[in-house]
Amino acid sequence: LLLYRFCYLSLIVNNFKAKRCILKFSIKMVVQFFSELLVVSMVNYVLVVLCGASTSTIKENYLLAAIITVCTAVPALLFIQNWDQLLGVVFERKLIRKTDFFVHYITHGTYLGAYLGAIPVPLDWDRPWQPKSRRAMLARLVPSSPNCDVPPLLGIFYAKFDSNLGPRILCQVPPDKQFIECDLFDTVSSFIITKSKLVDQLVKVDLADVKIIGCPKAIPGNQYDRNAYIFNVCFVVANTKTNDRDYVYEPLVEKLAKSLEMLERQRQFLSNQSLPALSAILTKLYNELNETGRSSIILGDHYQVHLALLDHRPSVPVVTSSMAPVLCTKVGKLLANCSDQVLRRLLPQINGFDSVARLSSAAKVDIEITKQCLTDAAVAGVVSFVPALQYKRCYMVTPKIGTLYRDKALQQHLCQTVKLRGSEMPKFSDVFRMLCMLKPSLKLHEWSYSCAPKNYHVHEGKLIQYALLKGLIRQINAYPILLTNRNPKFDGSVSRIDCQQLDGGKSIEELSVNANVH
Repeated sequence: LLLYRFCYLSLIVNNFKAKRCILKFSIKMVVQFFSELLVVSMVNYVLVVLCGASTSTIKENYLLAAIITVCTAVPALLFIQNWDQLLGVVFERKLIRKTDFFVHYITHGTYLGAYLGAIPVPLDWDRPWQPKSRRAMLARLVPSSPNCDVPPLLGIFYAKFDSNLGPRILCQVPPDKQFIECDLFDTVSSFIITKSKLVDQLVKVDLADVKIIGCPKAIPGNQYDRNAYIFNVCFVVANTKTNDRDYVYEPLVEKLAKSLEMLERQRQFLSNQSLPALSAILTKLYNELNETGRSSIILGDHYQVHLALLDHRPSVPVVTSSMAPVLCTKVGKLLANCSDQVLRRLLPQINGFDSVARLSSAAKVDIEITKQCLTDAAVAGVVSFVPALQYKRCYMVTPKIGTLYRDKALQQHLCQTVKLRGSEMPKFSDVFRMLCMLKPSLKLHEWSYSCAPKNYHVHEGKLIQYALLKGLIRQINAYPILLTNRNPKFDGSVSRIDCQQLDGGKSIEELSVNANVH
């Protein structure tokens, strides 16, 4: 920067010496000059924020914008008075004078240097506008599950090792509740303020009524008593024998502990923090997690920590190329809230019948990226998977078919889902009879010919898809095994199947999709 200032100041001096002119400033010129600098600095501020800077660090952002303005706008406004000429020099490279070369290259070099200079700076992934993992983003697209049985958060407390008194709880929320009796605390304190072997490890204390989840930290330093600052922030959840889903709090405890440890190392945040201020932070965290399942707290001046309690969802099977994804909510709502560009390309292609392989080809997305994206979407509850519809496969009913016979609401929803567009509502008795006619010895195209679902205002594809999704029926899969060591010769499209895959581990459905045989 000093070299840059020397260069353009020397050019100014030489320029005015060559012209032998005297600087004459008027109030109007000064006001116009600084007004233009102010406008350019605001534009640079917007560019700084759009490139990833935090909106909460206003002073730091404007300081960087001011430096960029000094390095670009000042020489440009001094050497070039005409805006058309200035735009031509900067963007169209209309370089006539020596000063034009200087303005062009110093402007482009400044912006390029500012951008490249930010590369080694680690991103703060807690910033809400910066990229987050797909699963965290997708979790916001669907509402929280009302059936999610997560044990409630009863409280949060902050404990540290006092050099005179030993382990002590200094702050807790709610302040009027006592989670651990004094005698009991002396017994379990070694698991809250732990020895070095358990430092930086997730520790869970299982008591009669509550569970205490913590991640103890120890920060060495000569400025502390006994040359270490030992603390722990613990979550207290209800301990019920029928609910063991308290593990959803574990990532939050670890993230909060790491954030506090980093701030203590950098700014002595905890050792200099007053207890009322820390209590206010923990109270905000406790209330927001219980009310909305997510919280954003500010530690220090501008360091933000975002914590989200993801709902517990059933495990998702491994996504294969032969599976067919089905949307669990309206695609318009998903596209309006989705910032994942890959998912935005895949969602309009999902119809519940096409396989993952065909979906990947239609959206022009790599098959492995498609599988990963749809797996994340399934974890977030955006999509589910059923076997791809194939008329040469066989299906059979499951014991859940009895639930359909007794559940009136499920019957009505089934009839509304499978009815043909523009036709009247089908009768449940006809739909139930067609489902019960599915059997292992009857292929789907034979069933379709004998039942003629369209005559009863039923969309046969939607009927099979809905029944598979609800577990009312299942597809019967065959796993071919090659019995000879020699490669047999197949005719027609079947010849595209790789004989090495006939090992009994892949179903006919998966083999046909991989070989593009339908």
